[in-house]
Amino acid sequence: IQDARKFVAGAQYMGDDMYKGGFGYDRDTKRAYTDLLNTYYSAEAMKTTASVEDTRPPTEKKVDIDWNETVKFIEKMQNKPESGDQAGGFFYNPKDPKAGTSTNQAGVVIFRSYGSITYAGMLALIHANVGRDDVRVRSAFEWAAKHWSLDENPGMGAQGIYFFYNVLAKCLKAYGQDLVPVKDKDPINWKAEAARKLVSVQKIDDKPGQGYWKNANNSYWEGNAVLVTAYALRALELVAK
Repeated sequence: IQDARKFVAGAQYMGDDMYKGGFGYDRDTKRAYTDLLNTYYSAEAMKTTASVEDTRPPTEKKVDIDWNETVKFIEKMQNKPESGDQAGGFFYNPKDPKAGTSTNQAGVVIFRSYGSITYAGMLALIHANVGRDDVRVRSAFEWAAKHWSLDENPGMGAQGIYFFYNVLAKCLKAYGQDLVPVKDKDPINWKAEAARKLVSVQKIDDKPGQGYWKNANNSYWEGNAVLVTAYALRALELVAK
């Protein structure tokens, strides 16, 4: 794990451009590229393994990422108030929104926010010790509440919906609020709703009686039952606690 932390920390891109502070592919080539998904995964890995640094030999320098630069990169992927109903949500990277674009009242093209990356961005901020009352975290939660749905990955439809369930559960668990305010409805207990949804979409193989999850939309490899079942089980584990 200590070696893995060295690898992740070494992958942080620190070039003097829009990608600075984030994480992406091509670690060895130092290509100018990072995105919010890889940055979320890296922040989560470094946060959840931080305690192993206490057992690192005293002759070795302790390893960590530059959290301040990580937060600066995450901020760049969050839509600001001038983005209208997209404000508070997140997009994928500075050039590729994944969920498309729209034009605000001032005629400026903005990247659309979408569900799974908004929860990923919000959770990455939490991992970076940004408080739940910070405007960046609070506005992300407000976007998620405004666009609440478990029937789709908001802004992406069926694409990546099981990753969406997985990161939603991890994020809201870390955020520490069981009730989500939904417009024109009573607040929703996200744990109960997520549990019901995941159980309702489980598939059962009649012959061996095995239960699994699989997405008919194969984007992001969600046609792979092993991957998707892992996403679902992790989400169920979190809602049961």
